[in-house]
Amino acid sequence: MIFNLRRPQDAFAQVKEAVMKAVELDSTSAEVYAAHANFSMCFNRDLAEAERSARKAVELNPYSTNAHNLLGQSLMFRGFYAEAETAIKQALEIDPLGFWHSCVLTTCYFLWRKYEQSIAQSLTTTAINPKIYAEVIKRCWSLTELGRHAEAFALYEDVSTQPGGESVIWFIGNAYAVTGESEKARAVLAQLKEISAEMYTSPFFFALLHAGLNETKEAIDYIEQLVENRDPWMVFIYADPRLDNLRSDSRFQRLVSMVVPETVRMKDDAPSSANLTTSSEPNQNNADSKRGERERRTVSAITFKSRRTARLAATCIALIILASVIGYALYNFANRPPIEFRADKINVVTTTGKTKIAAVSPDGKYLANVQENNNEQSLWLRQVAAENTIQILPPAEAKFRGLSFSPDGSRIFYIVGNMLFQIPALGGSPKKVLENINSNGISFSPDGKQFAFVRYSKEDSSIFIADADGANERQLHSLARPESLTKNPAWSPDGKVIACSVRHAPADYYVLVVQTADGAAAPINSQHPTAISQLAWLPDSKGLMMLGIAENKKSVLERIYQISYPSGETRRITNDFMAYDNFSLTADGHSLLAVREESINHIWTAPGDGDASRAKQLTVGLDKYDGVAGLAWMPDGRILYESKPGGRIETLTINADGSNSKQVLENGVYSTVSPDGRFLVYQKPGDSGEFGLFRLDLSDNTEKRLTVGLELWMTVSPDGKQVIFSRSGEQMGLYRVSIDGGETTKIFDGAAMAADVSPDGKQIAFHLSKGKQSGIVIMPFDGGEMTRIFEADFLRVADFPLPALQWTPDGRALNYVITRDNVSNIWRQPIDGGAPVQVTNFTTNLIFNFAFSPDGSQIALSRGTFNSDVVLIENQK
Repeated sequence: MIFNLRRPQDAFAQVKEAVMKAVELDSTSAEVYAAHANFSMCFNRDLAEAERSARKAVELNPYSTNAHNLLGQSLMFRGFYAEAETAIKQALEIDPLGFWHSCVLTTCYFLWRKYEQSIAQSLTTTAINPKIYAEVIKRCWSLTELGRHAEAFALYEDVSTQPGGESVIWFIGNAYAVTGESEKARAVLAQLKEISAEMYTSPFFFALLHAGLNETKEAIDYIEQLVENRDPWMVFIYADPRLDNLRSDSRFQRLVSMVVPETVRMKDDAPSSANLTTSSEPNQNNADSKRGERERRTVSAITFKSRRTARLAATCIALIILASVIGYALYNFANRPPIEFRADKINVVTTTGKTKIAAVSPDGKYLANVQENNNEQSLWLRQVAAENTIQILPPAEAKFRGLSFSPDGSRIFYIVGNMLFQIPALGGSPKKVLENINSNGISFSPDGKQFAFVRYSKEDSSIFIADADGANERQLHSLARPESLTKNPAWSPDGKVIACSVRHAPADYYVLVVQTADGAAAPINSQHPTAISQLAWLPDSKGLMMLGIAENKKSVLERIYQISYPSGETRRITNDFMAYDNFSLTADGHSLLAVREESINHIWTAPGDGDASRAKQLTVGLDKYDGVAGLAWMPDGRILYESKPGGRIETLTINADGSNSKQVLENGVYSTVSPDGRFLVYQKPGDSGEFGLFRLDLSDNTEKRLTVGLELWMTVSPDGKQVIFSRSGEQMGLYRVSIDGGETTKIFDGAAMAADVSPDGKQIAFHLSKGKQSGIVIMPFDGGEMTRIFEADFLRVADFPLPALQWTPDGRALNYVITRDNVSNIWRQPIDGGAPVQVTNFTTNLIFNFAFSPDGSQIALSRGTFNSDVVLIENQK
């Protein structure tokens, strides 16, 4: 199905022209042949030609997972399952976390009639990415074929409640039909007809339903439309077991022959670009009829006790296939940089789960990395290809940043506090190089004799250059506030410019390029990313690698991109759903080592006495960050929590027993609720792009802006009239504003976090993490002097928000989180100064956030794990 797009045949000429233009522009590119394979399979009704082009793509780039994947598809849709399995497994060997390749293998086993293997592979796919609900639907296909109908319908029902679950309708009608539920099947048919009146709906779904009802004529009528439309779902008709009762019909056989003619792959080498076929009818030369007959007889002879079920990617697979053909061909029209970094191969290098920062030596042989355990960090060195690790610096209560090798690889540079140090790469005594450095890293000149760094003052931020030993500092360029350089300069390999990210406004960044000869500066003319954390030049000085958030301002996960210079074209490199924290590039630009983060966070409940044995998990899934940045109780006993599936932001409610999860808000972060349950308060960018606090009135769904600024850790006063929040940046402090908006009032100047108002509304408690005043602070609600300061052994996990701080209902104590040996528990600090008391007794996992119910009888928790390790991303072109 092509969802909300033109009918496939209407786009055929345009796609054909685009693909052939791509061939003309670059006939030696593996991606071009892969695009041609996709076109041949999905539009041109020529799977044999698709196979030839895919094999050529593999020949040009053996590490192209896309090429191996397409080769597998071109084979499996013609019945060559064993060869298809080999090709798809090759893609998975190159990229073990490539869930799309695992999806295709699930389909291969289904068409092969290996239903148990298809179910097992589907489970593997959802283990990689649980948000691929299409895989659950495909599991239903195999369950139905095995006669396990109750299991299939239970899964269909479960998927229908998930985001995108409406795709169930495309396939459940067939399942109803083959299990004798003809009335339900016809109800689904009526729904499909209603949908098709509003938008293009693939005839394949109608054909499946009629085939299940044994209505041969109607099913074949729709298959005829499918083939005439050049709908990508047509590739299923040769092998799909749900259509087996149609195979004796001569009309069906004719339609199958149009999609899978009596041709097989060519035995000689793949053709040159001049021989790539683009006719609107299949190329039937050079047939291997014996293999074709053997495979086709096998398909026709198989019978089953039961039939059919679900599908591959409902609104996804055909759309993805179509988009990949059009998208890639049009991409080749663009002004691509001479070096195109691609994630051809991804391997996990470290497995400790505790890597904070990593740097690769210029020759790509050595990895320096910082490990963190119990708030202590240590520096290590190892070979990239072997696990022979040596410790360079022992554990200490220090926070490393800016790890890098000297250009000759002999020394490691790192920053602790505001001081830059160097140490021999194989160990030795560290030596201080420079003070008063605000960079998250330094960047060396091509000859290694100088380096660039960033320094802040109250009035401006500046790029400085110093000699390699720290001498002869000189300012190259200064930027007046409120704009500020953001700590990560990158010196180009040709030595002419230094690039640095600039924070123009909250969630609004750009790349500034400064001439080393005279300090003249100009921005790269590109979109303004939501965040830029790191930059590094490719070796030809015509492109930059960037860590940040660029293509989706509603995402919160940082990915790796390539920016063309000087055009500013931005292209995402990492296509998984993981977050990345920092990266390092080899001198030849072929390899990139990055710290990749994996977090599993679920909503739990526990009794108010903290008994872990009675704790219950409410939510499931990977990389959703459930409750981390927003968790609260509604007055009616529901739990409000924030989630970030795939980097998207949504706020949901769920019953305390885990039932009835429901989305109430999109794109708001740090969400909280007023005590009466009427208002949600959250941070987001408005229509103008300016961040601030917003209020959603749940009684009429109206939204109102309350502030302008980068606000965090909101809470509403017990009387529901005031919002207390922290502000970061130049106006750092603790503030309050009326729930109806208006003027903001600063009540504390400093790094106040996770504030909470006492039940009587007279006091505010918050975390203070700055110098010797670190701990828990209590002060009057209206501001003034701090009345109590408690030392607190709280530990911030990675870059996650600091866990909550919450008053007990009687106002006599404060609850907070302590993490020791990678296990978190809630502790309670009496405000009269007594010793803190442990409340919960968990023995595993971290607590990222918590909220006691208003009466203190229950606790909602965001619990889970966090791991960060180094992955090697190779560009093998």
